[in-house]
Amino acid sequence: MEGDVARLKALGAELDEGPRPGRGGQTVAFLHTPDGFRIELIQPPKQ
Repeated sequence: MEGDVARLKALGAELDEGPRPGRGGQTVAFLHTPDGFRIELIQPPKQ
C-alpha cells in the first residue's frame, strides 16, 4: 500500500486520507489526480 501511494503521488496524485485501517481488517487510502479523478486503494486483510 505505501509503495502504491508513493508511486501515485510521484505521478501527481494528492493524498486525501490514509492509509488507514478500514472495515474487516482492510487498509484503505484515498487520493485524487490533478484532473479531479478520485482513486481508492483497498488492501485486503492479511490472512
